[in-house]
This record gives sequence, C-alpha cells and structure tokens, in this order.
Amino acid sequence: MICLRSDNGCEYCNKEFDNYCLEHGIHKEKAVPRIQQENGMSERMNREASSSLEGGIQEEAWTAKKANYSFLKTFNCEAFIHINKENRTRLETKIK
Repeated sequence: MICLRSDNGCEYCNKEFDNYCLEHGIHKEKAVPRIQQENGMSERMNREASSSLEGGIQEEAWTAKKANYSFLKTFNCEAFIHINKENRTRLETKIK
C-alpha cells in the first residue's frame, strides 16, 4: 500500500486529487498543522537539504546549471510578519 502523509496543505485537499488517490490505491494521512513531530520525515528532509549539498543551492544540484538571480531587484521597504492565531494569545499583536 502506498501512503501519502501531508500537513493538511491546500495543495493536497481537493476532489480531483482525492479521486486520483482512490484510483491508484494511495492512502492519505493528514498530520496536525505546524507540529514537526507529526510530520517528522518531511521536516527532517527539509532541514537536511542544504547540509547535504555542502552549502550549495538546490536548484543548481537539480538542474546542473548555475542559478541566475539577475532578475532580482534591490528595494527598501518595511516588512511585517503575520503571526497565526494558533501561535499567539488574545493580547498579542497579529504582526511583528
């Protein structure tokens, strides 16, 4: 049996994908969002990706071509980080 474990991300939550999984005998498991222990394998793989490349860039490892960043522009603006309601109390602000 093939099993797909996800963190309830929207990319895996639609009728078309559900039908695909049923047709191909894929069992879906959903982990609790934002809890690394529930989705340990993928979290470990996310953490180890850059260390296994010895500081290299993933795109260069996959494509065997030098990454092109010439399209990026320098700009200066103030940025805010949204804090999900699950990660803050009632009295804390929604942004940092």
